[in-house]
Amino acid sequence: GSDPSFFVLGTPQLCTSRGEVMTPFDLSRLSGRWIVIVKPPFGVSTPQAYAGVQPQVPATPLVERLSGDLSTWRESLTNDFERTVFALHSSLADIKAQLYNAGAFYASMSGSGSAMFGLFEHQPEIQFDDSLFVFEGRL
Repeated sequence: GSDPSFFVLGTPQLCTSRGEVMTPFDLSRLSGRWIVIVKPPFGVSTPQAYAGVQPQVPATPLVERLSGDLSTWRESLTNDFERTVFALHSSLADIKAQLYNAGAFYASMSGSGSAMFGLFEHQPEIQFDDSLFVFEGRL
């Protein structure tokens, strides 16, 4: 797959095509903010996740949406896998709601799942079930 190249570079990249065409993308404005990553004890079937996706070209290019004010990310950045995967694993939608309820300015599923993440202006006060792996750190 295309993922190994992305991780070798170790810097934010805007990935196009199948993910193998990478262009550096400045996300330094996230520095100092907080991230919470929540990984449930189950995975998501990649074939099932992809089977439910109907790719569409958005009206506004991703680079424009990412460059917009962080407060707009919740409405403008979507993960097309979420609709299908949340229908299979409703607990993931619950985790996303918990992240937003704790004050995340953006929360999403990572790729086709099952990890979820939330971005916060300040260190969040949030508790999750002990069955979940939770990472909290500063960007």
